[in-house]
Amino acid sequence: MVHDRVRVLSFAPSIAGRLSAEMELSSLARRGDLVLCMGNLPPLLPCAGKLIVFLQNRYLVDDLSLDGFPMRARLRIALERMWLRLRFNQSIRLIVQTPSMQGAAQNALGFSSHILPFFAYPEPKPSLRPDRVAGFLFPATAEKHKNHMKLLAAWKMLHESGVYEQLHLTVDGNRDVLLQISQLQRDGVSIINHGHLGRGQLSSLYQRCAALIYPSYLESFGLPLLEAKAMGLPIIASEMDYVRDVTVPAETFDPH
Repeated sequence: MVHDRVRVLSFAPSIAGRLSAEMELSSLARRGDLVLCMGNLPPLLPCAGKLIVFLQNRYLVDDLSLDGFPMRARLRIALERMWLRLRFNQSIRLIVQTPSMQGAAQNALGFSSHILPFFAYPEPKPSLRPDRVAGFLFPATAEKHKNHMKLLAAWKMLHESGVYEQLHLTVDGNRDVLLQISQLQRDGVSIINHGHLGRGQLSSLYQRCAALIYPSYLESFGLPLLEAKAMGLPIIASEMDYVRDVTVPAETFDPH
């Protein structure tokens, strides 16, 4: 329910919709207003309010290759990188969630940022409970940096060497990754792809699995690491700064 003093404006997820939103914001904001930008980018048009930008997309502040991305995604990221650098200035307060993201933003933009995690989980002791028998879990969509192909190749090697641990995935929509999963399943490799899961379904899967495995080589935060930690689940993850920003893993590996 929306409070009667709250006005909600909706815009189409398109270039025209974005421009309409920009023009509306520019006309509405007054000096002294607080403008929260939760989508990585400051306003494109002049805005009289005090700006706070939440930045969480590492591709906008890391000089990373976009090889393998669809042309549309490469163009969007290139334009957003330019947008962020041209429109950012020292009057804008920048919010990030981890020290490694803070360093990346400083290197890219030349401005300091404030680390403001959403919340802190308690520190339960990881536990290999007897009821946790469902193998390893990697809850992630299949963007390139999540590193599914490398994980699948590793699971194939394990299978061929006589190690038959289950791998649980939540891939939905990436044709190449889905085809590779199907091929490995036909070859007898123990992989279960659940597709998109609701919150309750994913929570149940966390409770059943023996460990979280997290091969991503790029994250601004890594929320599943905190979810696994809250569940007392042992974490096996890439040896990357973003991992140790939020947790101490049981084991690490080179994600490449």
